[in-house]
Amino acid sequence: PDNLDFWKGTPEEYITQHKWAVEEIRKAALNAIIANGGDCLMKPEWTPIMAAAIKGTTDVVAYHSHGDLKSVKKTFSDIVKVHQDAGYKSPKFINTEMGYAAWRLDQERPQATSAIQKIIYYWAHGNKGVLLYLSRGIGGPRMIPDDPDWGFVDYFMCPRFAYGALSAFIDTYAGAHFDKTLAETDNLHAYAFKSGNKQLISAFAIDKPVNISVKGNWKSAAIIDPMGNRKKIASKTSITCQAGNYP
Repeated sequence: PDNLDFWKGTPEEYITQHKWAVEEIRKAALNAIIANGGDCLMKPEWTPIMAAAIKGTTDVVAYHSHGDLKSVKKTFSDIVKVHQDAGYKSPKFINTEMGYAAWRLDQERPQATSAIQKIIYYWAHGNKGVLLYLSRGIGGPRMIPDDPDWGFVDYFMCPRFAYGALSAFIDTYAGAHFDKTLAETDNLHAYAFKSGNKQLISAFAIDKPVNISVKGNWKSAAIIDPMGNRKKIASKTSITCQAGNYP
């Protein structure tokens, strides 16, 4: 609604439409989880007006942000501030459109890397979910007016690196919950997750690799690569490795 490509009306017209829709949904499905139309700050002067007017009508706050982790961190920070200023108390955020343009083959790996980095970052910052989006039609020779440029479930639009990395992520993190942040700088990010009696530590560096050391006392340990392959570690007390682009 704060993007003229998707909402041609005024903020006030959107607010009226939103409130009517919420009222009708509540009549028909009391347990439905309701979100706003995803905010994206394309018309940043509109976003605070609408956020303040619909406060209390939704269960989650939806927003969109695209690009690499650096850019979405900035967008998320701005979205949080908009809703704090509007008086929201502990809102639940969900990114309902999160993507990375990958219209050349050499962009496939950065796109997959970015997707996993962003999932982990948003999970660590309390987001309730993300909806992945991939544009193969933005940029280059595929920039055709009527060419469909989205669809994460379409193999043609979702190259193997993304599928492999996401499959490995789901297999590895299923059933886990976020535990704590170990490090978060402009470059290095490290987070701890728990799943039963297992601990998962995700570490990645955006700009340049960082050597890290993890110390503990465990029965067994392994390093998991981007495709889910495990390399056992002999030591029961410490792991030293390099954090790179892939978590």
